[in-house]
Amino acid sequence: MLVVVEQVVALFTYQKQNADELDFNKGNVINVINKIDVDWWMGELNGTTGLFPSNYVAPLSTTTSSKCFT
Repeated sequence: MLVVVEQVVALFTYQKQNADELDFNKGNVINVINKIDVDWWMGELNGTTGLFPSNYVAPLSTTTSSKCFT
């Protein structure tokens, strides 16, 4: 069972450079499993896990809280 630390939204598309990394598109919501270090986090998207650059994402709560719903 995966424990989700945080959910983030992709600000940019990322194409993995190594087999242990995670591909994603701008707007995808990624489940953060482990913040391994400042620059690279472990995440899960659509059943696939891998490392991704933390500067390509923003906290989901930050991006959704700035929107106005009427």
